[in-house]
Amino acid sequence: MLVYGKILHTEERTRILDIVFRNKRMKCYLQRAQFNRLQEFLHPGNFVVLSIKKSERKRGVRRHVAESVKRIVRPSPRRPLVLYSETDIRTEMVRFLNNLGKKLFLDLEMSMHPYHKDKDFKQEIIQAGYVLVSADGEVMETFRGFIRPTRHKKITKRTRKFLGVTQEEIDAGLPYADFYERLKKLVRSHRPAVIVWGKNDILALRESYTINRLPPIRPRIRFVNLLELYKTFYGLKDDVGLLTAYNNHGEGPNDQRHDALDDALMTKTIYERFLEEINALHPHFSKID
Repeated sequence: MLVYGKILHTEERTRILDIVFRNKRMKCYLQRAQFNRLQEFLHPGNFVVLSIKKSERKRGVRRHVAESVKRIVRPSPRRPLVLYSETDIRTEMVRFLNNLGKKLFLDLEMSMHPYHKDKDFKQEIIQAGYVLVSADGEVMETFRGFIRPTRHKKITKRTRKFLGVTQEEIDAGLPYADFYERLKKLVRSHRPAVIVWGKNDILALRESYTINRLPPIRPRIRFVNLLELYKTFYGLKDDVGLLTAYNNHGEGPNDQRHDALDDALMTKTIYERFLEEINALHPHFSKID
């Protein structure tokens, strides 16, 4: 159900908007992520359009739970000002995803903390996998390789168990500096959009520069966090696992091996299926230059 009306009051603590809809006052509840993202626009006097998922009673008060915020408008004597539009956000997202050019689907696997507490432990990249794809979608290069950690050369039992790797495989891997040079050369030669699932790989790569006392790869890597775009498009408040997203767009494996190249390929497949779906929903968007 869509409701729309003027915001009378915004309760920050409970994330409830008091609005007037069809001459009746309604209390509309927003999820934390929704509220935090749009709080700067949710001022009394502005008009809001909400998609309501359900109504419920909470502590004796009837409230309507918003599934998504469709539009926020500031009234003006001359012309209303659109502060937020879900349609506009989607339009920009589809345009963005259709015009990325070359793409590097990247996944990194990290060493894991020991079972006992170790305040000096630093997680390090121990496996990398990537797929470089042309602007036309042709695979140009793939890579899978173990990387020897710099600070903690012996991987923990937790790491071996979770990732299914052996110390011998890690010992036979590349020095971090070799991986760094390989990635730097690829980024400088092709300048791809580096597509990852979630922010952990971005943070891990940046931390690896510090651990190994190397400068950040230049030109600045153009990261695309596909998970955040996926959540925004579908109006999801919680993170979605890589395997779950993969299975949402077709039948896939029942478990995840946590192999870096396998996960990079899975990210590539999600991107392609996601792009196909949103282009089908909004066919004219994909033609915007």
